[in-house]
Amino acid sequence: MSEPNKNLAKDKRGQWFVDKNEDAAIMVTNMELVVEGSGGGKGFVWIELKEVIVVSYYFSPNKMITKFEQDLGELGENMRLVGIGTRKEAIIAGYFNGRAPKWGMEDTDKRGQLILEWMAQQGLNVLNEGTTHTFNREGKGSIPGITMSTEGVTKDIRKWRVAEEETLSDHQYIIFEIVNALKTPKTYRRGRGWRTNKMDKEKFKEELNRLVEEETIEDGDTLMEVITRVCDAAMPRSKGGRGKKEENIYWWTEEIGERKKECMKARRRCQSKDK
Repeated sequence: MSEPNKNLAKDKRGQWFVDKNEDAAIMVTNMELVVEGSGGGKGFVWIELKEVIVVSYYFSPNKMITKFEQDLGELGENMRLVGIGTRKEAIIAGYFNGRAPKWGMEDTDKRGQLILEWMAQQGLNVLNEGTTHTFNREGKGSIPGITMSTEGVTKDIRKWRVAEEETLSDHQYIIFEIVNALKTPKTYRRGRGWRTNKMDKEKFKEELNRLVEEETIEDGDTLMEVITRVCDAAMPRSKGGRGKKEENIYWWTEEIGERKKECMKARRRCQSKDK
């Protein structure tokens, strides 16, 4: 969050993480999330979770453009040292106080141009949607709040919106969902694959059509679950107990196993000729 209540932010007994100026903060309300590390500088603070790094920032609109450019450079360098974009994906949110159509404003000012150039250097995507103002005062509004993410986590962020409910301040809440990055991926292994030569094609089509109508497929987990259920309905599982590690992969089949055996035999023959 930007410009937090400083009395609350100073209370470090809770899951509060604050920048050096106490202008940007992150509050962790889900106690199941383990914070593995944290840090920051003047105007920005970050926490590292198992799956992603979260950054909060606030750069005052009253700063000179040269100071703003320096602050951007410091934030970018800190992100590089932490490993954002190389070691781990990141979600970055806060107030840059710049203007550009990329996040819903009608024109681009000097700050906005610097932000766009900085984002391109960092490999960040804008998540803002629409033109709803995130800041309103005396009948005038703007969009100083920008949400960004690195490429690898962008696909996991859904339903970005500016909340309409009263906040008792000039600022509106920004809400979005993270669908995969903050949960343990499901696996669909059952120790063996399917006997595709025994497939009932009509049953496969029938079950696929039924599940596609019943299920709302919005992510990879749901898609894989549907595929698994369709395959189970249309063909028997391959025989085998605990098996080798590759046989525990959901897509492993007897045919793939036979091809592997042939490759191993050919490899041994080549090796014996070389001796």
